[in-house]
Order: sequence, then C-alpha cells, then structure tokens
Amino acid sequence: MKRLLMLATIALTTAWMFAGLAAGQAASTSATPAAAGAAKKPPMAKNQAEYAAYQKFWTATDADDQIKGAEEFLKTYPDSELKGYAYMAEMRSYQAKNDFKHLREFGEKILEIDPNDLPTLITLATAIPERTTDNDLDKDQKRTAAETYAKRALEGIDRLPKPTFPATASEADKANALAQWTATTNDARSQAHYALGLVNMQRKSYPAAVEEFLLATKLQLPTQPDPILYWRLGLAYELNNKMYAEALKAYDKSVTLGGVKMGGKDQAAEDRDRVKKILDKK
Repeated sequence: MKRLLMLATIALTTAWMFAGLAAGQAASTSATPAAAGAAKKPPMAKNQAEYAAYQKFWTATDADDQIKGAEEFLKTYPDSELKGYAYMAEMRSYQAKNDFKHLREFGEKILEIDPNDLPTLITLATAIPERTTDNDLDKDQKRTAAETYAKRALEGIDRLPKPTFPATASEADKANALAQWTATTNDARSQAHYALGLVNMQRKSYPAAVEEFLLATKLQLPTQPDPILYWRLGLAYELNNKMYAEALKAYDKSVTLGGVKMGGKDQAAEDRDRVKKILDKK
C-alpha cells in the first residue's frame, strides 16, 4: 500500500511475478523451453522490430513516456501477443499519475485478455473502493466489483503451484526460495484482504472490516508494515462498537511506522491523540 488514499503498490511490486515469466523474458523473440506442466506458452514478439517497440515502452521510467510508447505500440501492432503488456504499462503509469478512470479502463482491458491476472485483480480491488463514495449513484456496483476482484485474486493465489527445484538445489536454497514464495503470496493475500476491508467499511459492516484488516496486517510483508493499513484498522475499531483501546493501539502503530500524511498533518497522530482523550475521560 504505502500511499495515502491512493492505490496499493506493494502487491504490484511483488505480485507481477504471478503473471508468469518476467516481462522481458516472456517477450523474447527467441523461443524458450516452457516450464514443465505450463498451461500455455508466454506471449512472444513476432520479430525484432516488435520486440524493440515493446522494450521502448516497457523500460520507460516516465509515466507519460510509457503511456505514449504503449499507445504507439498498440497502433503499430494491434494484434500483438504482447498487447497485454502494453495495457499493463498504461495501467501502472496511470496509477503513478493517480488517474483512476484510466487505471480502471486499462485494468479491465487486461482482464479481457487474462481474467485471472493477479496483479490487475489486486490493483482494481483496492483502487475501486478507494475512489467510491456514498454519493456515487453506482456505489453498490463498484463495491461489488471490488469484492469480486479481491475474492478472485484470493482464489487465484490459492491455485498457484509451489516452486519446484532441480535435483542439484541445496536444502538451504530450497528453504530460502520457499520462504520468499510464501512471503510474496501472503503479501498479495494481504492486499486482497485490505480491499475487502475497505469494501466492508463502506458498507458499514464494521466487524467484517476489522476482521479483514487484521488478517491483512498478519499477512503483509513483515519488512514493509504499512501505516495506512493500521490507520484504517483503527478507524474500523472505532466504528465497531467504539473499541477505543484497540483503535488506540492501531493508531499508535501507524504513527510509529510513519503515520498518514494528509493535508500537511499526520491524520493517524491526530486520531491517536483524539482517542487518548476519550479514554482519559473514562
């Protein structure tokens, strides 16, 4: 997450590996042997020119440059097997620009190609409730869509096969790889549960929101605990029968991790201090 009322990013930095081969390998113009048991071969460029055009947009570091390059690629190669990567590039670029409308547009284009793309499911599951308000006429449809994406992501993560190893791999290497795989998949689950927590908060299902946020805190990468997650957990505790003691702990954890900067202030610190005053009066 690591953002203020924006989009989840931890999953996007780790869960891209769920999409299959790394993009640069998948897009290679020279065929590589498919992994044993692979359901389908990765998308390929048909020639060096197409591959070079792909590399141009995929490696661009500026969001606007990446969008421009992806659009040029799609116009030049409308039937490319790498079309999904162009959509991915645009989705992540619009994410960086905090442009929700286009992020959702390109995320849904990715899902038309691959309905089970985990990074996209997680991104949309989180982004939609972040940008949904009670004043939206289609708020129920948006929240249902976010819930559906989050649950599909969790189902997809559960279906992921554990890594396999060559006979020459050492026990230490196997253990390290499995630990990394577990941490990565759990972090993706954390993002999905965070999204479900947001949806339940907006539906005023506060006990369910507390449950989802708590699960998200337990599954997130221990090396990257997220202050916004704990802040949202604190809000859920407050709204769930005024569980002020638990809310205070969550707010304090958020502040310890860096807080939630909003409008030039730390919202988590303000909420912590407000709850402290409530408890002091009791």
